[in-house]
Amino acid sequence: MQHFLQPSANDFTAPIVPKRRVDGDELGLSQALASLRLEIVRTTKLDRQEYGELFAQRVVHDVLCKLWETKCKELRCYTPIRAPSVELAVRQIDDLSPRTKIEEFAALAAIASPLQAAHEIGLLYTGLLPKKMRSEASMFFTPPALAEHLVDMATNAGIDWLSARVLEPSCGSGTVLLAALSRMMDAHSKAGMPLPLETLQARLVGQEKDPFCAWIAQVLVDLFLLPIASLERKDLPALVSCCDTLQVPQIQAYDLVIGNPPFGTTKLSARQKDRFQRSIYGRANLPAIFVDQALSETVPDGLVCFIVPTSLVSGAYSRNARMLLRTVAHPVEACFVDERSGVFEGVTQSIALLSFRSGAASKPVAVRQITLSDADTFQEIELGTFTLSQDSEAPWILPRCIEQVEVVKGASRLTSSLADWGHRASTGPVVWNRFKDRLTVNPETSSIPFIWAESVEGDGKFTWSADRKGNQRWFRLERGEKKLQQSGPVFLFSVRHRPNRSDG
Repeated sequence: MQHFLQPSANDFTAPIVPKRRVDGDELGLSQALASLRLEIVRTTKLDRQEYGELFAQRVVHDVLCKLWETKCKELRCYTPIRAPSVELAVRQIDDLSPRTKIEEFAALAAIASPLQAAHEIGLLYTGLLPKKMRSEASMFFTPPALAEHLVDMATNAGIDWLSARVLEPSCGSGTVLLAALSRMMDAHSKAGMPLPLETLQARLVGQEKDPFCAWIAQVLVDLFLLPIASLERKDLPALVSCCDTLQVPQIQAYDLVIGNPPFGTTKLSARQKDRFQRSIYGRANLPAIFVDQALSETVPDGLVCFIVPTSLVSGAYSRNARMLLRTVAHPVEACFVDERSGVFEGVTQSIALLSFRSGAASKPVAVRQITLSDADTFQEIELGTFTLSQDSEAPWILPRCIEQVEVVKGASRLTSSLADWGHRASTGPVVWNRFKDRLTVNPETSSIPFIWAESVEGDGKFTWSADRKGNQRWFRLERGEKKLQQSGPVFLFSVRHRPNRSDG
């Protein structure tokens, strides 16, 4: 087994590959990077199966080393790349087909923006990892447009980038961390106050549980700061630490906690259950726990800006987290991303960008709709300000798109609820994608009818159909699952986020 080698000064003769072209037309840089990344993943299937995580690390390590060489050559400096924080070993890949593609990918990353490069390198790493590992570790990294928007939200909420102390508690490949660092540097530049590198460690902290991701993020931060460090002949500051954020002592030290915490659930130790009991309801949801942790790490009146699943503001299992956000803190702004897919590669998830301040207060929430054109660009629509229910545990009744604004305003004027009329709202006991093997076109002895949202049309007419789901209208019920069957009278509602679009 070969250990990773550090690039030397003799390596700087490597060729710089120009931008890729397709049919003679130059691709956009983001599209070219994404296309090449997918090509590397597609052509290394056998190697990934054989070497798994080690192969992913080797490829990304070589990309970053080649990128480092390119930048050092441009700056005429010979600063060595920071060594990985973990020992990595896998065979040399010089004889494999992706060698040329790796060099080409690194060359494209060298001319991309820091956020573009961080995002694409992160996606390359996760794309080469075994899918199970990626899913279990919740490695789904933030697109540059959303990273920038999180920083914009912090700016709009009054964060002073000249003095703010900032924490990114789950930094992945470093996209949000770099967005915050860039904004910090810009603020100092505009004020004519250069930001000394030696003060950065006290001003900006990144934390990441995965050792290799922590190294990726730190190297990309180093690349961002390399021009300054080489010009001033100063050491590069270590801003990223490899640690489990949920194990870090809760110290009120930061003016801003910002980032994209992992989604999903987790298992907690007895000590952690006691520590986070105020935010847990039924199961330990990671976004809720990260909210709890963040509020314990901000100074009084400190700000938190997170990307969260929309279930945090409306789901039953997040009721304690919502109570926390209304009693220990108060929400400032909610931005709903209007597409359920294509935001985080490989994920279908409704998400929101949420900002909130520590310290209880009763203030209207500013709401916006975000439409992501691609990873780098988006459009924003202001939906207005809305007052939340006095019940601190209740779901937040906020519009998620322009079409829902009048509905929400009308609902706020209602004097009665479904509960007042003896009814209870529910999405149903079956989460369909957890029971895919039970859905069928042809009924069996134990099958019961399964009703999709598309069965309720816009005019209220009911037609038992499943055209969008391959005509799978039957669900196989197994012994002991009577609770999944609805046998009493119900009202059916189909809520569409956008015209001509519905979810099952």
